[in-house]
Amino acid sequence: MSNKYTPPENLPDKNFDGYADRLKKNIYGSLKGKIRLKILLNDLNLFLKSGQEPLDILDAGCGFAQCSSLLALKGHQLTLCDISTNMINHAKEIYKEKHIDSAKFIHASIQDHSIENPAQYDVILCHAVLEWMEDPHKILKNLEYMLKPGGYLSLMFFNKNGTILKAVLRGNFFPKDSGFKFGRTKSLTPTNPLYPDTVYQWVTEQGFEILKKSGIRVFHDYCEKTIRENLNETQVLDCELSFSQSEPFLSIARYIHILCRK
Repeated sequence: MSNKYTPPENLPDKNFDGYADRLKKNIYGSLKGKIRLKILLNDLNLFLKSGQEPLDILDAGCGFAQCSSLLALKGHQLTLCDISTNMINHAKEIYKEKHIDSAKFIHASIQDHSIENPAQYDVILCHAVLEWMEDPHKILKNLEYMLKPGGYLSLMFFNKNGTILKAVLRGNFFPKDSGFKFGRTKSLTPTNPLYPDTVYQWVTEQGFEILKKSGIRVFHDYCEKTIRENLNETQVLDCELSFSQSEPFLSIARYIHILCRK
């Protein structure tokens, strides 16, 4: 498969105003979301230590802020940034429900927020954002600009390898580099999935060291719907976590998470 990246034409950055309820039902409130959260937190434990000084953490493109709210409960200082008014409001509700009152909420794009915040954060979370951006490569430069030296970037992106596999399993056989269109305008399936090797190259060229790679949903999404409806949640979570860093499963996962250090 070609790893060449071609920026999408006429595809603006995605604003999720109006999509909040669907996201909550289909992703965050489902087993999909639980798998995501379990693997992300397991990876983040690489640098999160009990009793450590509070870290300044940016949740860039915060969505429902389920991961970052758990970090806030550990005593870290969170800043949440999103271009969507709906997402910011839902994030505020989650923080209120968890009685977290020290977070900052910024209604702005990642690009705009980066302009006034050089070397501000110890950690940046950027989860399921790149695949919705007009120029995901450029966004990495904004994120790097806001990180302190030695800071950590937690980056999760929609995997093109997994997207191709899912499409073929649905009967969409197409030649490599055929221009097959992924997702739809009003769909929650991202239209700009990325090859892992492309993202790895971007972050390395940006001066990051990749500390850890994990596949998120290496098996779950490839099961038939009738099977998914009857899965044992505990077994699925344990299985997904145990295979998340093993090849070839990692490279065909629906999402890939990489933990990097500046």
